[in-house]
Amino acid sequence: MSPITPPMKNSTAIGVTALFALVAFAILISLPEKKGTHEMKQEPSRVFPLASGKTLFEESCVQCHTLPLFKSHTPDQWPILVKKMNRYMEQTGKNYLSTDEADAVTSYILSNIPAKN
Repeated sequence: MSPITPPMKNSTAIGVTALFALVAFAILISLPEKKGTHEMKQEPSRVFPLASGKTLFEESCVQCHTLPLFKSHTPDQWPILVKKMNRYMEQTGKNYLSTDEADAVTSYILSNIPAKN
């Protein structure tokens, strides 16, 4: 019968695990990069035909979040917010709006902000 090896102490087990992870990481970063596999950043495909502000609002905003309430921002804030969100969509490869489409969305939002009592 073979002798039983006592279990490692926690600190030893952590050290061995950390050493293994470090060696695996070093191997991964030392692997040569495949040439020609990176694609150049291309314009995202345009899927929004010229449509109403309502349709554009509903189809474009839900790419990232639920539709916001019209009253969640003031009429002065909405144009800036639409431009900011559209720029973010473009930078992250989402289907972003043209200037005319963004203007249509802004007009739609502004026309639907409830009047204050």
